[in-house]
This record gives sequence, C-alpha cells and structure tokens, in this order.
Amino acid sequence: MRIFYRYLRRRIYRALHFLDVVGKYAIRTRLGAILICNLVHSYRPLICTNCLSNHGLRLNAERVAVPLALSCPHCGERDTKKLTHHLIQHLARQFFERGSMWRPKQGYGDAPLIAFNEMQPREGDYEGDESLRDDVALLSEKGRIRFFHYAPNLWMLGEVEPLKDLINPCTRMAVIDRVLEEYPERILPHDTILYRLRIDPRDPDDYLEYDSPPIKHVGDGRLDSKDLPVLYCSDDIDTCIHECRVTAEDDLYLAALIPRSNLRLLDLTVILPNQDGETEFESLDTAINMLFHAARHSYEISRDISRAANQAGFDGLLYPSFFNKVRTWQMPNETIYGRSLRRIPQFHEHIKAGTFSNVALFGRPIREDILKVVSVNRLVIHTVSYDFRFGPTPKQIDPNPTYMSQAAAPNIFTDFLSELSQICKKFFCKIRAGRFK
Repeated sequence: MRIFYRYLRRRIYRALHFLDVVGKYAIRTRLGAILICNLVHSYRPLICTNCLSNHGLRLNAERVAVPLALSCPHCGERDTKKLTHHLIQHLARQFFERGSMWRPKQGYGDAPLIAFNEMQPREGDYEGDESLRDDVALLSEKGRIRFFHYAPNLWMLGEVEPLKDLINPCTRMAVIDRVLEEYPERILPHDTILYRLRIDPRDPDDYLEYDSPPIKHVGDGRLDSKDLPVLYCSDDIDTCIHECRVTAEDDLYLAALIPRSNLRLLDLTVILPNQDGETEFESLDTAINMLFHAARHSYEISRDISRAANQAGFDGLLYPSFFNKVRTWQMPNETIYGRSLRRIPQFHEHIKAGTFSNVALFGRPIREDILKVVSVNRLVIHTVSYDFRFGPTPKQIDPNPTYMSQAAAPNIFTDFLSELSQICKKFFCKIRAGRFK
C-alpha cells in the first residue's frame, strides 16, 4: 500500500508540474488565458502594472505580475503584466511590509512600520505619501485589503528579558551560564574544509597570514578581545566574501583549512525547544538570534559569551552570519499573527534553510597546529549581481519622541547624572566579577 501511495504521489506531482508548464505558455495567448481564467476564477486579473503610479511599486509589480493575454479590467491595457487577487497581496507584503522594516539605532530586533490584512477592507489608517496615495487606494479596493500603521509586539524590538539581562553587565553572566548549558555542543569533524579570506595580505605565501589577526587588530571583531584572539572562517565561500565586505579594488586570497582533529564547538545556530509557558518575551532563543543580527553595539556581549565558551573548554563557536537576511530574503524575526516562526516547529526547516553559519576558533589555531592549511589561492570576483526590492519612504522616526511636555522633559544635568550612574554601575559590576584586579 505504501508503494502504491508513493507511486500515486509521484504521478500527481508530475501532472501538476506539466500543467504548470503548459499554463505558463497558455496564458500568453488570448484563447488560453480565457480558458484558464474560466477554469480558475482566482486567476482573473484585477489590475495591471500600468495602473500603478509610484515608480518603485511598479518595478516591484513587474517582478511578480504575470503576462496574461487579456485586457486589464481597470485601465483597458492589454500588452502589460497583470495582477490577480493573490498577486496583489504578495506585492503588498513585499513592498509595504518588507519594504518598511525598521530597526532602532543601537537597538535590537526589527519590525515593519506598515501592515495590511483583509479585515475591514479600505478602512485602514495608512494612505501613503503623495506618490503612493492613489496606489494605496487602488490596491485596497481591488485587493480588498486595508493598510495600517503597524504597532508591533515589543519583543520584536528587543524587549526580551534574557536580552535585557545580557545588556546589563550585572546580570549578564547568569544568562551566559544558561547559554553554555542550553545550547548544544557540535563536533566539527577533522576532514571538514573551512575557508579563510584575507584582503591584501602582506605576504600571501605565508600561512601565518591566515591565522588570527595580529595583536594590534585583536579586539575589533564580534567575538575576539585583547585577551582572546579569534580566527573567523566558514565552510561557505560566499559567506566569507560577505563577512569581509570586499570591494572591487581588493586583492583577495582564500586559504582552505582542515582541522587536524575533531573540534568541540558551541552551536549557537540551533533553534532551542520551547519551554512550557514561555513566550517570546522570555525566550533565550529569541535573545541570541537578535544578538547576532545586531551591529557593533552588541559586540561587548558576544565577546563575553566567547570568553565564557573558551573557559568552558570549547575550541570555538558556530554562530549565524550577520548577512543571512541579505542572502536569503528571510527576516531574522519573521512572524505569523504576531508569533515568531522560530517558536513554531513546522517552520523550523524553513528557518534552517535560510541560515548560513560562521566558525570562530579560539586562539591562534594555525600557529598552534590545530588547523592545517591545505592550499592558498587568489580569489577573483568574476561578476556581482544584486537582487533588490523597493519600499515606501517612511516619515522621520524620532528614537527619543518629544511628545512629553517641556516641564517633564529631562534637562542636561539630569542626563549627565544618569549617564554617570550607569558608568559607575558597570565599573563596580566588573570589579565584583573579577574583571579588574
């Protein structure tokens, strides 16, 4: 019976693939387009790309619309790409939701400023600027959706308890202890090929050029500090190129490395299982995911995690690449109905497919004979292509809103005292933790 079902499933997949290929060509003819639209009512066009006036929105629409050989029911144009009800929603999600993602400066997480749904169509509070106003009204009417200014769950903007505890030096070590306990160990086999990219090395033939950075540069990266040099590498060459932020003028050399023995890594790329009763606001998984997708202001925290892992006997860390969202178009905090996809098991494979990892090895692995240099080659960037989308221009967002009255606003002296208090608190916390002797 199982063999029969497997055979039947393969036949159905082949039939659907055949119909899909035939349909792509059939819609380009008037007779085929009429036939398909009568068979599948959801395939009937509602507007075409020429109906849109905003240039960026129209370019986005050209990417998702289909060349349906029928006249546009709105403007009458025939030789244009058409948008169905489903494609209008896809365009709205791509342009307005993804295109309005906002990240607070020196903060964590991100969230869209604009969203849409099918409840109460055409009654949203978002109208767009002058170039978008007519398009928003048209998409709302034809797609039967409403656009509104989105008020995100605060966890999406970093209001996560473990993350807040990591930011606070006095409570940081307790959360780092949880990280060492809850995240798994991963063994990196001795035959794994790793890649290390260097920009303009002084002597490309010298294998030590591909070791951890020299003393004067140690402490500039995400995980290295003055007392702990780190060699950054990856098993994916594209990730190396992204992480090194190369330009067309750079002279690039790539070293292929293999471990001389199995290495113990702390794997920070996994999705932690949900704890009973835990929400995104208490999730350690959400906190670590936001931490490694944040900019330089997060480095102090990640360096402390690196030190703790080194003291715990690990050879290094496996951590997510900062450039995941650029390579896969996956947002780090994707949600559905306000709930993180990372907390829904059915989406875990989807998230893993869009996660590229980096390897950070402690110390100086080449000099210490932990890594063997297999070969060094010059890397030549042959072509570069960009895949981009457009979004609406947001209004100016004030990270420190002045809606409070002038009397309630803090003065300069109060700000100074508050900042001095924070500096003293951090200093005494470091003394208590034994960081100063």
